[in-house]
Amino acid sequence: MKIDIHVHTRKTKQGDATTREVSPENFSRIVQSTDVKILAITNHNVFDLEQFNQMEEKLDGAAQIWPGIELDVLDEGRRSHLIVVVSPQSKDKFSEVVSQVTEGKTPDNFVISIEDTVKFFNGLDPLYVAHYMGKKPDMSEETIEKLLVGGVNPKRVIKEATNSISAGIFIAHGHSSMYGSDIQDWNKYTEEAKSLPELRLSVDSFEHFCLLLEKDVSTIDTAIERKNSEELTLIPFEDETKVKIKIFNDINIIFGPKGTGKTKILKSIAKHYSNRGLKASLFESAPDKLADRFDIKGENVRSIVNLSEVSCCSEEINRIKKAKETDITSLHKYVEFFNSENKNAKKMKVKDLPKLISENSDSKFNEYQDAYKKVKDMLVFLKQNGPINEVTNEQERTQLSDSLNYVSSKLSEGAWDSVL
Repeated sequence: MKIDIHVHTRKTKQGDATTREVSPENFSRIVQSTDVKILAITNHNVFDLEQFNQMEEKLDGAAQIWPGIELDVLDEGRRSHLIVVVSPQSKDKFSEVVSQVTEGKTPDNFVISIEDTVKFFNGLDPLYVAHYMGKKPDMSEETIEKLLVGGVNPKRVIKEATNSISAGIFIAHGHSSMYGSDIQDWNKYTEEAKSLPELRLSVDSFEHFCLLLEKDVSTIDTAIERKNSEELTLIPFEDETKVKIKIFNDINIIFGPKGTGKTKILKSIAKHYSNRGLKASLFESAPDKLADRFDIKGENVRSIVNLSEVSCCSEEINRIKKAKETDITSLHKYVEFFNSENKNAKKMKVKDLPKLISENSDSKFNEYQDAYKKVKDMLVFLKQNGPINEVTNEQERTQLSDSLNYVSSKLSEGAWDSVL
């Protein structure tokens, strides 16, 4: 099931697209043409309880809609947007609070402090969805921190990204992140809905969603158990040991260190389903298989380009072809190495190689390279200069070119010798 935490159903502020306006009938029809099963109605600085009730009635349980609002927050002179979403069971109280905080203001000139946001809304146990990096106007980390200092449950704070890529990056760095459609034109919603985030676990209600956010173990276990699953009895290993494994009709992940038989288990699962007439493919990433498939070692490379003045790199290519993958070093070896290194360093009063060695090597290499370039420039100059052709004959020019080529060759060798 897909979720959209940022939906507009009314044009409330100047600059809002008129195509954000949608009737309850069209809203119901469009939503039911998609896989979106949860939508948060979050108009700018307005919550229209009457429209919400009409839309809820038209949907008739085909999808969940949650009451919400997108607030203009002003903190330390910086304006940002914060979405507040509450349970449908609190919609009447939510409408009262919104009316209270926006009284005497229009959606265009309304702003609220982060402290007042917590003061008025936190008693409704809402979700806070803050515009985050790239989602303008974005909320700073300092302002988000004020939410938490104000007593907001950190599990109820979500940072809204612009798309799935940004959300993935935020999540990888430890942030709770999601994104919504922020719909501009309801005529395009069916297509835009295809890229909305999909919940891997079925969600029954706003409260259920919040428990999943808080990683409530019993809630997660219950949600997982609802998925179709079957228990397989496999014999993946040569010793005929039987392995029982529970497979869900979803993405299944097998954890285990290298060499514990994960690939053999996958092969056994693929064989199980193939025997039942289902197409099952297994993709392996073992280095030997990839090397054979893509000729990583270059076994099929038999000819080397050997143009004038271009190194054929035959020695380097041979080293690459003979290279082998080293065994994985255990953590125990690392600990042992660093312990012994520290002891030896203390005894010898030496901890690192002098940086001067590297610097001298680099300097020598650059000197040779500079001289090599100048000699090559001289060869080009000899070929293109008219006066030289007038005062010398072809034999003299050939002898001079041969000498310069010899010098450039020696300089090239010397440059590499200085760093090896």
